[in-house]
Amino acid sequence: NSESGTFELPDVQFDTKKATLSSRSLVVLSALANHMTRHPNRVLHIAGHTDNVGDAEDNLELSTARAEAVQHHLVSQGIPTERMRVRGFGETAPKTTNATPEGRKINRRTAFRWVE
Repeated sequence: NSESGTFELPDVQFDTKKATLSSRSLVVLSALANHMTRHPNRVLHIAGHTDNVGDAEDNLELSTARAEAVQHHLVSQGIPTERMRVRGFGETAPKTTNATPEGRKINRRTAFRWVE
């Protein structure tokens, strides 16, 4: 059940060493903001992740910046900051291998979890 578990939005991914949201990401996040508007009691946990390129400490900062970029966009869509929790995990929780470009791309992501 994606309503209570962790979920990802496939089009919300990032380029290497960047925390910039693409235009495709903005469209997907606007739909998420609409969902949050319709469910005002929900709190959203936003987890940022990176691949293993670069320094682990820098990746922790980058992953936090990615989660914050998502949060800032949701705020710009009218979602109150207090309805979101943001945390960066750096390269500590890869979804797949970092040995290939495709794997690294998948690992540069944000994950979400609803909290009632």
